[in-house]
Amino acid sequence: MNTLEFITKYLNSPIVAHRNKSLLCLFKERSNTEAIKQLGLNLDSNNFDIVLNSLRVIFAISHENQDKVKAMSAKIAKLGLKTNHFSIVFLCRDILNKIDGQVLDINRITKRITPKLNGSENADYFSDNCDHFLEYSLGDRNHKYELSRICRTFRYDCKKATKQLFAYMRALGYKKGTQYWKERPSRWQHDFDGNRYETKLNYFARHGIQMFLMWCVNNLTARNDDWSEFLIDERNWDASMPQLMVQERPSFLHFTELKTETNIWIKQKINKKSTYEFFDPKKEWFPLYENSSFKHEDKSFDRHITACFIKPPVSNISRKLEFSTPNYSCRNCYINELPLKAKQNGRLYLDDSGNRHDGLKDKLFPSYGIVSEDFDDCTKLFPAPEIIEHFKLTQKKNTLNYYKGRKLVAYCLNWQDGYYRNVGRQGEDRFELANYGHLLMIKTKYLKKYLKDKKLKLLITGSVWKRKVDKWSHEGDYSNKKTSKHKWLSFEIVKF
Repeated sequence: MNTLEFITKYLNSPIVAHRNKSLLCLFKERSNTEAIKQLGLNLDSNNFDIVLNSLRVIFAISHENQDKVKAMSAKIAKLGLKTNHFSIVFLCRDILNKIDGQVLDINRITKRITPKLNGSENADYFSDNCDHFLEYSLGDRNHKYELSRICRTFRYDCKKATKQLFAYMRALGYKKGTQYWKERPSRWQHDFDGNRYETKLNYFARHGIQMFLMWCVNNLTARNDDWSEFLIDERNWDASMPQLMVQERPSFLHFTELKTETNIWIKQKINKKSTYEFFDPKKEWFPLYENSSFKHEDKSFDRHITACFIKPPVSNISRKLEFSTPNYSCRNCYINELPLKAKQNGRLYLDDSGNRHDGLKDKLFPSYGIVSEDFDDCTKLFPAPEIIEHFKLTQKKNTLNYYKGRKLVAYCLNWQDGYYRNVGRQGEDRFELANYGHLLMIKTKYLKKYLKDKKLKLLITGSVWKRKVDKWSHEGDYSNKKTSKHKWLSFEIVKF
């Protein structure tokens, strides 16, 4: 077995992190013709995980260079016309659209994954929850099944759906009465990245549901709005993500307080120095969003600070108000849809649910956006569409970097730094990330100019949590003042 075959084997690994790392390894080998050839061979596999994950790598490569995978178009078209697995057929169609495959094949495949639509008029509420019953029947309550979502989309009876699902699972090798969860060793419930360890039951259920979904598409009808909503909710992977690599902790982000003796450190007041010192208007770059977590020896520190625009005057508003800043929240969006395309598609909305103060009414405006219900390892942050429109910024493809000509103006950064040992309640060992965070940075001079042009001021607020970590790496909770200290921050107006 050569190296590429060995990596391919882990595309169906029960340890999710191994599967993800295999995806990334194959993507990194995209300039190797042997790797491309191996991906083509993987499409002949009888294992749905290997086929589906290989298609994901092929799709990611096609975003960068279509010519590298064009030779596979005939095999991909054949797969899209043959298999009864909805996600595989859907991905085959998207790849062929990307690499300019045969239009006839694309149309035939598209027809296979498009149900008969019967308008978008309002319908009576339909509720059919079979997830709990299904999890009880299968005996694996830790796995999230989405059979109910399909039944609601197609207005289909749950009991019939469950019987059909089990028929598809039996075709894949599922045996009734087998306690599949016993395949998972107690110490292997999580790998060193904290990702779950799966059993064969997960495989049968996940792919059985995809086959049932394919049956629904071919035999039932759905409403336009329900189907559009379903497709967005079903998104669970972004082909652009391999280009958005998690980076090391940036040198400008550090916390000197972590070196203080623990008992003294916990007793110290949470003041501006430990919260706002990073928000320095004299520096070249300014953060609109920061969420950082640090762990050092027997202490841990979390800081979450956000920014928004506020319309003057602000002198009559109490600085002691506790509220969340408004932001643009966009569900399940791909990187290349952010933020303007997402706004045009009507999937971008203002989230100011945390504000209930009359004094702030119509005075706060978002400075950033975030993708909610995120389906990737990376957090997707972007500057408010108004900022991008004002400066006519362009987004670099497959990244969250925004430019004015050749000058970088704003970017999103996901960083990780080091691991620590965590001993679980049942004695199992696992390594978890010690330090990690997400940042949205904007060039200070552009932010300053935007505030001046729009006659606004910048407001920042957030929360800080300090806590002691015991010898088993268990952290103190909010309520224990001896081991933990949490504080919501009063807002600050940044003076540029």
